[in-house]
Amino acid sequence: MSCLLFQRISRWWASKGFGLQSPFAYRLQMEVIGQSLPYYAYLWLAEKRKQMPQHTTRQWDELLFRLANYLQPHTVVIPDKGWETARMYIEAACSKALWSSVSDRADTASSFIHPVMYGNSLYDMTEEQLESVLQRMSEQDLMVVSDIRKRKDLWIYLQKHPHVTVTFDLYNRGLVFFSVKTTSGHYVTTPYQ
Repeated sequence: MSCLLFQRISRWWASKGFGLQSPFAYRLQMEVIGQSLPYYAYLWLAEKRKQMPQHTTRQWDELLFRLANYLQPHTVVIPDKGWETARMYIEAACSKALWSSVSDRADTASSFIHPVMYGNSLYDMTEEQLESVLQRMSEQDLMVVSDIRKRKDLWIYLQKHPHVTVTFDLYNRGLVFFSVKTTSGHYVTTPYQ
């Protein structure tokens, strides 16, 4: 019980920006991940969301919206199944992005136009598939992964990979950045205020 309480307190502490030494990590936490103000599209997206099958939470979809709004990717690669509402939120944030499905690509990430926002579940990936994706990511790209608790081995592999500079552990989901210009770090925080 005390271990769980400590984890919650430390996540809350980081969600307020404390302990984030990197200016990039602090800015991302305060302006994107932890942002609680409503964005311009939240109301009509919430109405459309009610009519769709929901595999993710509204808070997660809104975080993906803020991340896409922040990154403005040229290419978005996500699975067809389970990410339907996420796709709607990401499209609202960056309507000019080229879309591709993870299932469309045998090689998973062959011809990206950077920056890329790549999303997938670690539960559905092998280490070889993950390595294939990592080799094609550039320093402008963002990888969004889910099920990091179910596949701790791949999450640890991601954190230790030489191309990865910054990771954010958001309970069961993670954000992975590749920029060599930022201070390396692995942050444990909470996405919801």
